[in-house]
Amino acid sequence: MAFSYAGIHAEALRHGREWFLKPAWPPYALWWVEWDHTPTWTEAVKRHEFLYDHNASPFAFDFKTAFDEEDRPTTIDRDAVKRNIRLNEERQRG
Repeated sequence: MAFSYAGIHAEALRHGREWFLKPAWPPYALWWVEWDHTPTWTEAVKRHEFLYDHNASPFAFDFKTAFDEEDRPTTIDRDAVKRNIRLNEERQRG
């Protein structure tokens, strides 16, 4: 989330409503993966379709309706995200 909503990516997101029509589908789907697993395109499409068809669940969710690694509903710690954004920016500056 810190990457998605900071820097040049955040700038592009701010203009999204100007540049694009509102999508019928969710713009992304999130899910937890094991550290040694690389998701495939097929897996991503399946989870994205699931999110569209069934709304957020541990199988596929978004930042607004998130689940933790143990499939429990959770909320994003926005203060922690802001701290990570600042750390990322500091690292980029060197």
